[in-house]
Amino acid sequence: MAKTGTARDLLIVALQDLNDAERAVVERWRSFCSGVSAGLAHYLAEEGQRAAEQGARLEQSLAGLDAPATDAPNIWLRATLDDAARDYETIVPGTLRDIALVGAFRKAKQSERVSYETAIGLAQVCGQAEVAASLLVSRNEEASADERLASLLKELLAQTSV
Repeated sequence: MAKTGTARDLLIVALQDLNDAERAVVERWRSFCSGVSAGLAHYLAEEGQRAAEQGARLEQSLAGLDAPATDAPNIWLRATLDDAARDYETIVPGTLRDIALVGAFRKAKQSERVSYETAIGLAQVCGQAEVAASLLVSRNEEASADERLASLLKELLAQTSV
């Protein structure tokens, strides 16, 4: 693997990393949709679509930089989804499992949001205003998704008894 030595190269790595994260969401999100509350299932359905749209924007940005869409896997996000899968398999269906899944999905949102912010800064440094604008749209979508998850968590916690 070649060493990254310029801001442009690091921007490409960041975009590829984000693209793999969105691809991982698209690949795995549906596996969490059954056996969860209606609110969480609805969120998951929307999230899969949003991830596909974000991935398409990332691939367009990478194509504009004459860079391949894929490189190394996004280890952090894929591990977070592995954690969610473990919770899905080991926690009895119901409110407690939904709470654990929301926690895992919020970790994923934080990871994506921070990664988008880094990529936005790199795009700005590299004079890639269109790429930065596209990334900002996705970053804002991630922030909104996290707010929705936080609201869902409050609802689920209100339903929880000791």
